[in-house]
Amino acid sequence: AIDDGYISSIDDPITNYLPEWKGKDQDNILLKHLLAMQSGMADHPLARVVFASDMVEYSLDREIIDPPGKAFRYSNEDSMLLGEILKNATGLSIQEYADQKIFNILEVNDKWWTDQAGNTITYASLDMTPRDFAKFGLMVAQEGKWEDKEVVSSSWLDIATVDFNELAPYGFQWWTSKGPKDQEYDFFSARGLDGQLIYIWPEIDLVFVRFTKYEHVGDKSSSVINFPVNYQITESGNLPTLKLEELIYDIGDNLMMTSDLISISEFG
Repeated sequence: AIDDGYISSIDDPITNYLPEWKGKDQDNILLKHLLAMQSGMADHPLARVVFASDMVEYSLDREIIDPPGKAFRYSNEDSMLLGEILKNATGLSIQEYADQKIFNILEVNDKWWTDQAGNTITYASLDMTPRDFAKFGLMVAQEGKWEDKEVVSSSWLDIATVDFNELAPYGFQWWTSKGPKDQEYDFFSARGLDGQLIYIWPEIDLVFVRFTKYEHVGDKSSSVINFPVNYQITESGNLPTLKLEELIYDIGDNLMMTSDLISISEFG
């Protein structure tokens, strides 16, 4: 959206795109704070945003309890507002804009769930196959390119996939890596509820995707969250993420791939 000129900079106040907060304390929150989960706003108890009929309105009903950029607090509601910001900036739904800019290029069939008010859910509830998530991961691992076409700016990935500051191993909606004894490896990850994982290690051309059991409860033709009538559930699969990361750290630079161990897929 920055490349397209819809958004000026990550240093813009979020209130430029969320007029409901204009003139309030949220004027001090910049886009980069929201992206890095450091908005300073308090979430509702137990992150009950998923039960709200209008998740945007619910996510706007919050107060600042820490100075922006001074505390890390993982927030579904911050990510929900990023979707509203993109919609207000581009004039398109998240489904339309994401398909136009990313998923149609990757030839991926993606389905974004919405709340009862019609807002696209942008902190969860994106239906794609593990293979299609692997395509997304591979595009990112290839510095934002797919079949020689730039899909996402490499300059954006350079800042989004490293620590925003010292408060947490987190960039802009990506988890970063820090191994035992502060040993660092150049991989990063997207981690969803119950062990839905995309690990990306560009240096060694590795993308690892892992999904668990998924069930669509209710009307299979509807992608509107409406508890208890229509919703999604997943299972953990009992994969301890820390153990997985220990394995990646242990492999480290000793991981070697040779042509006789690799079968070429349709990804190339």
